[in-house]
Amino acid sequence: MEIAIVGMDAVFGSCQGLDKFAASIYDGSQHFHPIPHNRYQGRVQNQQLSEEVGGKHGALPRGNYFQDVDINAFNFNCQSNEIDRLNYQQLMISNVVDNALKDAGFEQGNTPLKNVAVITSLSSGVPVEQRDSRLHLDRVLEESLSTNKMVSDSEQLSVLKRASSGESGYAIANSNSNSNPNANSVSNQDHSVASEMATLWNISGPTFTVEAAENSVIKALDIAQILLKAGEVDAVVVAAVNLVHEFDQVLLGNSNSNRGEPTLSYDYHANGSILGEGAGAVVLKRAEQAKQDQNRIYAVIDGINWIANSSITGAESVKQSCEQAFAKAGVKPRDIGYLEVFGSGVEQQDRSEIQGLIAAYQGDNSQLSCCLGSVKSTIGHTYIASGIASLIKTALCLYHRYIPATPNWSKPKQPELWKESPFYVANESRPWFLTPGQVKRVAAINSLAGDGSYGHLILSEELSETDRSNGYLEQAPFYLFPIAANDQSALLEQLDVLEQTIENSSSLSQVANQTFAKFKGSNQATYTLAIVGGDKAKVMREIERSRPGIKRAFAEGKPWKSPLGSYFTANPLGKKGAIAFVYPGAFNSYIGMGRKLFQLFPSIYDRAASLVSNPGEFFREKQLYPRSQHQLSKRELEDLETKLADTPLSMLETGTGFAVLFTQILREYFQVQPQVAFGYSMGESTMMYALDVWSNADYGSNFVNSSELFRSRLAGSQNAVRDHWGMTKAPQQDGTELWSSYVLMAPASTVKECLKQENRVYLTHINTPTEVVIAGDAQGCKRVIEALGCDSFRSPTNLVLHCEAMASEYNELSKLNSVSVSKTPDIVFYSSARYTPIPLDQNSIANHLAQGVCQELDFPRLINRAYDDGAKLFIELGSGGTCTRWISDTLKHQDHLAVCINPKRGDDLAAVVKVLAQLVSHQVSLNLSPLYSSVSETSVSKISVLQTSNQYKLLETKLTSDINKSGIIGANLSQSVGFNSKPVAELTQPMAETKTMTLVKDQIPSQEFTYQETIPLTSPTIPETSSNIIFNADDVLEFTEGKVSRVFGKDFESIDAYARRVRLPSPPYLFISRVTKLEGEREKYKTGVIETEYDLPENAWYAVDGQVPLGICKEAGHGILLLLSYLGSDFENKGKRSFRLLDLTAKFLDNQPEAIKTLRYEVKITSHVITEDSLLIFFKGECWI
Repeated sequence: MEIAIVGMDAVFGSCQGLDKFAASIYDGSQHFHPIPHNRYQGRVQNQQLSEEVGGKHGALPRGNYFQDVDINAFNFNCQSNEIDRLNYQQLMISNVVDNALKDAGFEQGNTPLKNVAVITSLSSGVPVEQRDSRLHLDRVLEESLSTNKMVSDSEQLSVLKRASSGESGYAIANSNSNSNPNANSVSNQDHSVASEMATLWNISGPTFTVEAAENSVIKALDIAQILLKAGEVDAVVVAAVNLVHEFDQVLLGNSNSNRGEPTLSYDYHANGSILGEGAGAVVLKRAEQAKQDQNRIYAVIDGINWIANSSITGAESVKQSCEQAFAKAGVKPRDIGYLEVFGSGVEQQDRSEIQGLIAAYQGDNSQLSCCLGSVKSTIGHTYIASGIASLIKTALCLYHRYIPATPNWSKPKQPELWKESPFYVANESRPWFLTPGQVKRVAAINSLAGDGSYGHLILSEELSETDRSNGYLEQAPFYLFPIAANDQSALLEQLDVLEQTIENSSSLSQVANQTFAKFKGSNQATYTLAIVGGDKAKVMREIERSRPGIKRAFAEGKPWKSPLGSYFTANPLGKKGAIAFVYPGAFNSYIGMGRKLFQLFPSIYDRAASLVSNPGEFFREKQLYPRSQHQLSKRELEDLETKLADTPLSMLETGTGFAVLFTQILREYFQVQPQVAFGYSMGESTMMYALDVWSNADYGSNFVNSSELFRSRLAGSQNAVRDHWGMTKAPQQDGTELWSSYVLMAPASTVKECLKQENRVYLTHINTPTEVVIAGDAQGCKRVIEALGCDSFRSPTNLVLHCEAMASEYNELSKLNSVSVSKTPDIVFYSSARYTPIPLDQNSIANHLAQGVCQELDFPRLINRAYDDGAKLFIELGSGGTCTRWISDTLKHQDHLAVCINPKRGDDLAAVVKVLAQLVSHQVSLNLSPLYSSVSETSVSKISVLQTSNQYKLLETKLTSDINKSGIIGANLSQSVGFNSKPVAELTQPMAETKTMTLVKDQIPSQEFTYQETIPLTSPTIPETSSNIIFNADDVLEFTEGKVSRVFGKDFESIDAYARRVRLPSPPYLFISRVTKLEGEREKYKTGVIETEYDLPENAWYAVDGQVPLGICKEAGHGILLLLSYLGSDFENKGKRSFRLLDLTAKFLDNQPEAIKTLRYEVKITSHVITEDSLLIFFKGECWI
């Protein structure tokens, strides 16, 4: 039975959430770092212990450890003290299950999810000798399944009972067992998880825990298949979590730790594994039911196989498990394009695994049809959760159609073993195309466990999935910041604001989103500046460079453009001229071309599939993205590049294909629509495909691949030339070239005059007024160059084109371009045949395009014709940028814009963004929104981790704040204060029911400031002097007792006159010394952040026996008031409304230190609710000392 994966979530170390996990897998980014200092009760910081364990390295190894985790605690239908009773892994697994169910389309409500089962695998963290105390649940399991009417088949029940007894290497615990609630076992942890899920989702179905070491998820999937096959369960949630509970586990892991570059453990330089922590969950349904319910299907599980307690060798067991999985899924090894291996880093285990896999998958290694990889190379070895991590990764690869990268791969340990295998390893992610005859992508997952069990899964993509958007574009780190204004001074002022915002923000993507949101409201402005950059330092440098650039652009009337791609013009052409799409000659392809495009713009997979029936062959994916069992050297890549360039058909089809995709990106994603189109040489054929005049390229592809046109007539032996010159068709006996082509830096008129002396040398291309191409007899070309004395170089292509020597091929070229017309778009198409528009009928197109290739090409003439007819903005839809350069050289004294969407070997995203930057500055009508993500209104809590009494203590730091429109009436702030000892107190105060307040004079008394607090378990070191001060103590005091406009600027002058406004308490109740971060958007209460610091004076008036009262720690968080003022709340209040906080709940979990120098607060607004009379603000905060 086929099982569909319809929902997923993942949190692995620093990869927080499914989108970030997916991006990390695609990018091959790693997240390994030292053990957080606050773990394991300080044992990490024991230098002697570290040296003893680390040996000559003197330090513990890196790993992918949890530090802080975002959890949406508002989703949990229980009080905060109930959440506190859950240990860290229970809360983690509850969270990923919750998110996976939502991802699957389930909604929380009053209707019970009776037919949903939950199967979890949790690392217990208990000593081995204690694990024997788990109950064998034969009776409980049978009663539970019978009560819920889940399994009627006695054989299936027998399998489950054997599993529960431990016979097959794992244990099952039912959530309804009456075990000791205080026992520290997986069974009881699952009981808490099950209870939480029952409360949160109203689930009444069975819940199990499965423990089979690293194969736990394989076993859980097998159980899920049985339950789904029975027909009474509609969905099954499978989840797993792994935490390194004990420091002893770190020490044990250290004995097999990889000290080299982290990568797949099969690598020659790998010598172990790296510890990882994480949690993941998937939601499963019967595939047919999922289709009927119109669920998104990430992947389909076609075959599940596991072998327990195998008596044969490890390699034979792996081979047997694979072959049984193939049979169950009905696939052949050659069908599998990606294989996720276990790769534990244990030498014997790795050797057995690769030997078994090669035996099962063996084939012709020249095909290299199957890529190997392991999620461990990215997130580390997560042991009991490794199966769920591999499953989620592989499902993502199938859904998003890419082969994943293995970072730092060099070569296999035992290359001789790989010689007869179909395996290769990808150093970078690449598109996943189908091979001829394949109808869908197929992947496999191999799994091993220390208990002697083996597993193998077969998965495939669901072909009915149409929308496979992935969010990668919005997350990609190259940003566009558009700023619009009506004059130079206003533009520079907004640039200053952007600079300040970026300086004070911790999220460049958030600033980009906010900048774009503001830009959309000013689309009628006269001028637009576009700043681009990939990180904070580069963007700040671009801003600094732009200031003189803007001034010069206004003064000189010339555009300013930075090397990185930022752009400004004081003479925008978007409303003055037409847009021309320009298509280069189809011989500009290169190794790695467009590798990221398919991930950035996933709909182009569908465009490629509609263009040709076999996209993989047409796009020459094996040539553009070479496969190898070792990392290719620079020399090897250069040789492959040369081989590609010497294959005209490959260059022709890949150039055509990517031009079509570039066009799709600009037209469909960013809504840039051309009014004019023309091409350079055979680019005229390309433009017909790209702009939908021709709908399918199969005819053209079949024609050129079966015709001698590009094999022996115009390329190869170049028989068209031999016929024209009356030569034999035998190759040159003396080794000399028959045909050569050169680029000359000379005027066309001068070259033509010189060519009168040569009857076998031709002027083939005029690229610019001072750059031409000659071709013909090799010795004759050299004589022309010597006579002219000009600069020259060999042309990158040596095809016979654009001269009388190939005029005999007109008929073949006409047949090639005789394609039925699919559409006649409202675009003017120009041809070099007559330098006029082409009538869009089949015969006219064929004749114009064939004639243009058979005669001299005068590209400046074509450019000038389009320019004279109104085209002012030229966008090259291909690689290399040669047409862009030629257009600029031709029109250099006239107003125009010429840009290329893919400069050779540039970053795919950066190239597109740079084009958009220039277009938006020229005020071209377009849609930039695909580059940005909407600001999420979901409110999250930050959970900090510390191990206390053999478990992780959790602190929920969810914040709420209340503001009333008849007065800003309340806030409920849950903050975090970090100490370095053990928990000591918990303080709770009931919520105030006051709905209004009277403000005394202009000051909000501190007595009305109340907080609900929790304490984070991390204690960062606070610098002696902050380096990013926004407002100093004088500024804070001015805001408090003086004029707000002197702090926030003249826009706030109207507020100064109000008797009431949001302000801070005056001294001695003012507990802010400086503001170090402030960000937010005027009158937008969805987001906003402020960070403040308070230096505690010596012998302070409030000190008691030299110690600071806890109340001061709470009061120091009143920077929220300054933030609300900055967001412009008083512009609505108009002096008639006030602020009041309503609630206080404080929880202190450590002893307070006697000496505190500085309190640092960060307060973030997470969401808001507006009613007729009030504005309710939710926010969270943390305090460090």
